Amino acid sequence: MDADEYTALGGRLDMAQIDGWYGRFEDIEIDPTFLCLTDLYAAAAPLVPADWTVVDLGGYVGVQAGLFAGRYVDVDCYDLCGGADYTPPRRYRAGNAVHVVSDIASWLGANPRLPRRTLLLMSGVPRYERFMDGLRARGGDWAVWYPGRPAEGHGPLGSAIAAVRRDA
Repeated sequence: MDADEYTALGGRLDMAQIDGWYGRFEDIEIDPTFLCLTDLYAAAAPLVPADWTVVDLGGYVGVQAGLFAGRYVDVDCYDLCGGADYTPPRRYRAGNAVHVVSDIASWLGANPRLPRRTLLLMSGVPRYERFMDGLRARGGDWAVWYPGRPAEGHGPLGSAIAAVRRDA
């Protein structure tokens, strides 16, 4: 997805933040022509009500925050990106976003019960299968998808998003 497609979907994008990121930070796959896998969120975003919180497991820089009307929490993926020497990337700053530096498994363990109207999303996370048993056991609303694999969801909203992702 590029910047024009993002804004056409209603995403609020601050071009001043992303312009030149790829040149300065080679480890961030983001520039106006490629917005860090935000296309994976395009079909899901319109289904999420504005009074819901989206917790994005492995959200990386969090540029997808602007696609959601409600609160967006980006849980880092440093367990997938390196070891003890991992330095979190520069984050996309959005008024609705909070960035959490934690590996996915630790965050899930520390947050066994989430408030109502909270949606867990995980997309494009390498080796995501290791988190699936824990997600299936916890209940609530969640959706997981990975390019080339069937989407899976739980709860009314999570299932609806998984169904849309299968067709997207």
